[in-house]
Amino acid sequence: MRLRSASFGNELTYCDIHGGYWGIKADSSGCDQTKIKINSSIIHNVKGSCIEATGCRIEVANSQITNGGMSCLDIAGGVSEFTFCTIAALSVWNVADQAVLLTDRRGHYAVPLQGASFRNCIITGRRATEFVVDVADSVRESAPFSVTRSLLMSSDTSDVRFSNVVFENTRNRRYGSSNFTDRSIVGYRSVFSLDSLSLARGIADSISVDWPVDLAGVPRPVTGADAGCYQYRSPE
Repeated sequence: MRLRSASFGNELTYCDIHGGYWGIKADSSGCDQTKIKINSSIIHNVKGSCIEATGCRIEVANSQITNGGMSCLDIAGGVSEFTFCTIAALSVWNVADQAVLLTDRRGHYAVPLQGASFRNCIITGRRATEFVVDVADSVRESAPFSVTRSLLMSSDTSDVRFSNVVFENTRNRRYGSSNFTDRSIVGYRSVFSLDSLSLARGIADSISVDWPVDLAGVPRPVTGADAGCYQYRSPE
C-alpha cells in the first residue's frame, strides 16, 4: 500500500498485510495532520520494509510488525508513535536489516526527525542492536525519540531516552525468537504470541486501560500488562 503526499486521515483496523513487496509506504506530506493510524493489525513477511514513512505523522497501536526483508520500521523524519506493538526482525528466509531504523534523511534529502515514541512495545531480532538511530552527528544528542516500558534489543543501555526498559542480550540464551511460542517456517506464518518465560511479560504500564484487549482479543490487566501486541495466555 502506498500513500502519496496528498493523502491524509487514513485508518487501518483489523487488517492483515503480508507477502507483498512492501507493507505500507507513506510519502512525505508534513506533520500538521495524521497521515495514517494503524490499529490492531498485522504487517508481516514482506520483501522490503513493513512500514516506510517519510516526513509525516503516523500512529500505530496494538499491532504486529514483523519479518520485513529490510527493516520492520524505516522511519525518516516526521512524527511517529507506537503503542503495544510487537516489532520483530526474525525473517526465516534471510538476515534482515534492523527492526527499527530512525533517520533524518531519505536518499540525498534531509528529513527532520521531529519525534518518535515507543511505549509498551517489543523491539527484537537476531542482531545485538535492533533499534538504530542514524542521524547527523550535530543532532544525535538531541534526537527526539523515546522508548518506554518496552523490551528492547540494544547494545546501548545507557541512553536516557530509554526509560523503564528491559534489555535483551545476544549473549543470553533467551532473546529474540525465544520470546515467542512458535518459530516454525511452515507456511511462513510464525506465531508471535508470548512464551511463558518471555521478558516482555508484566513490564507495560497502566496505559493498557486505553487498549483493554490485545490483538487476539485477550483482556489486558489494568496494571502489569505484557509489552507487545499479545498478552500472554496460558495453554489450555
